[in-house]
Amino acid sequence: MQKKTISILLADDHPLARQGIRSILEKVSDMEIIGEAQDGDEIKQLVADLKPQILLLDLKMPHLSPAALEKWVRINYPETITIVLTGHDRDVYLSNMMDAGVAGYFAGSMNISLRPRAYISSQRPWLRRCLW
Repeated sequence: MQKKTISILLADDHPLARQGIRSILEKVSDMEIIGEAQDGDEIKQLVADLKPQILLLDLKMPHLSPAALEKWVRINYPETITIVLTGHDRDVYLSNMMDAGVAGYFAGSMNISLRPRAYISSQRPWLRRCLW
């Protein structure tokens, strides 16, 4: 049986952050970054064009109201789940995002760089339940 690949749209306005996240996720055999966006307008276009299973979304980006974007995703592409990237685990905007429908978040305090495969593996069962 062939393993299903999880498609990811990576959205962050910092090229270095996108490069770092990409380098971690490229090591995971069943996850594929199918696109990258650097602002809210580009996110909408790529979600519509690529229909990713996961939108990995930086919480603070240009041309973006994060909660409004998430509501747009929920209405137009409910099969896409959003996971927020944030520098804090107690962000004021985070509760609004959870109310808007995001599936979860990765906080900057989480140190996945030490053991990225182990961390991602620990999240895989949850992701698979959300996707299939």
